[in-house]
Amino acid sequence: MREYAKPFAVASAAAVLLCGCGASRARIGSGYNVSSESSDYSPTARLAVSLGQLLSRPDSIAIFIDSGSISAPGLQPATAPADMSNLYITALLTTAAPGVIRDPTTSPWTAVAESDSIRVADSLRLGETRRLPAVRFSLPRSATIDPSHTLVAFRITGKASTKDIHLWDGRIIPARVDAGNVRVYACADWTLDGFVDKRRSQGLAKAYSAAC
Repeated sequence: MREYAKPFAVASAAAVLLCGCGASRARIGSGYNVSSESSDYSPTARLAVSLGQLLSRPDSIAIFIDSGSISAPGLQPATAPADMSNLYITALLTTAAPGVIRDPTTSPWTAVAESDSIRVADSLRLGETRRLPAVRFSLPRSATIDPSHTLVAFRITGKASTKDIHLWDGRIIPARVDAGNVRVYACADWTLDGFVDKRRSQGLAKAYSAAC
């Protein structure tokens, strides 16, 4: 069962004016309201996110991570180097990609604004869960942005390392500190005006990676 963060600090009258919506749309509740897809290979994030007053600044939008965690799957010996390092998180404002998406490698949304990337962990060992500090993001606000059709997403990036790989013929592929990049997305199923987007919610529940 999905949990949701406390209602955003947006006056109800202002929210209705911004989105042109009625009472039929569901408001988000309390708790963690953004999570990435569970994976055996990539870190998983759980975030409690809130917004600043939508009308407080005409040129920017503030997004807050009030609390959260990031976890790495698997197990790792205490003596081994951390499997992931230099983890950063970036907030994105997104809108649905136009047209029908036929290529599974094509993103289902388009980023219309992006925050600076904030470092949240120097390293992350397999099997470890790190609590995230409170984080504030500021994103540029376009004059054409429609809060009722704009959703929030987060991108988590970092570096991945590998262990020694022992081949059948006795050869060893040595461990590498910078063996590849970590890139994970966590997508909200609610819009900037604080309402659940039914289409996004159903898409994430049915096939998370295809919707996010």
